[in-house]
Amino acid sequence: MEYNKKHEEVVISTLQVQVDDVKNVMSQNIEKVLDREERLTELADRSSDLETAVLLDLNIAVVMASEVKEQDKAQHSINLILSPE
Repeated sequence: MEYNKKHEEVVISTLQVQVDDVKNVMSQNIEKVLDREERLTELADRSSDLETAVLLDLNIAVVMASEVKEQDKAQHSINLILSPE
């Protein structure tokens, strides 16, 4: 009877160690997932900021191209007026 009790205590102790090991691994995995989530959020924010900057630059380029086109038209009109025929 005492052997059975001792054996049960060893089994319970072994199981407790295994449970503690699993808890530690799970805790580490949860921490890694949270770290990855944080890095992904930062990456998404940076990507969004970059997209906004590109769109602003594109808008500036379109406005500048339009202004250059208008200046070219004006210069052409001046050249037609000033050029002797």
